[in-house]
Amino acid sequence: MSELMEYINKILPGLEENGLLWPAVIICAIILLLLIWLILRRIRLWYWKVNVQVDALRDVNRQLQALEEGLKENAASAAALSETVAESEAEDETVNKDESEIQVAKPTETVSSIGKTGIIYTEEELEMLIKD
Repeated sequence: MSELMEYINKILPGLEENGLLWPAVIICAIILLLLIWLILRRIRLWYWKVNVQVDALRDVNRQLQALEEGLKENAASAAALSETVAESEAEDETVNKDESEIQVAKPTETVSSIGKTGIIYTEEELEMLIKD
């Protein structure tokens, strides 16, 4: 540091004699202001970048909350749907029991054979076909 001060002390008298002291001071001030501006600009850009990241995280948080609400609504509607399905299945079981009782009560025809065309014939129909 002392070497720098000695160098400046050697240069200053020469600058004063030639009338270049104030232009040199102005140039040094401009360089100093430029360095300060670059440092402040870098800080401002960093702050701006952090703000953008914070905004992005807030948007993600809002979207996640909306999805959670949607999932809760879907879960509630799914529960209601499963209850209605269970009720309808219970009703179907009672109806099926009634139908099976009805089917048992009806006289049933016995199936003897199935033809090549897939038609199911009873014994009576087979007898009639044989006679013809």
